[in-house]
Amino acid sequence: MVPMLPQSAKTQEPPRCLNESATPVRLEIVQIANFADPYSSWRRGGNENGNGMIRRHPPKRTPVAPSMAREPQETVDETDNRPMRVLG
Repeated sequence: MVPMLPQSAKTQEPPRCLNESATPVRLEIVQIANFADPYSSWRRGGNENGNGMIRRHPPKRTPVAPSMAREPQETVDETDNRPMRVLG
């Protein structure tokens, strides 16, 4: 459940003159999580991009052998160490 903002945070107004701006104002910020609907892959672009990078490594229908035990960790390390664009 998402906590609601306290009434004091809802009624904050910007200062109207210099004297009011000198007084400290305490604001509480609440981050609301946005969850995508199940099976809505177009809303989870980062997740789908990561899945695509992982799918490139072992092709489909590759037989799994006991000697491939280290391969999943190598795939994860390569995916995690890949340079990515920073938005912001």
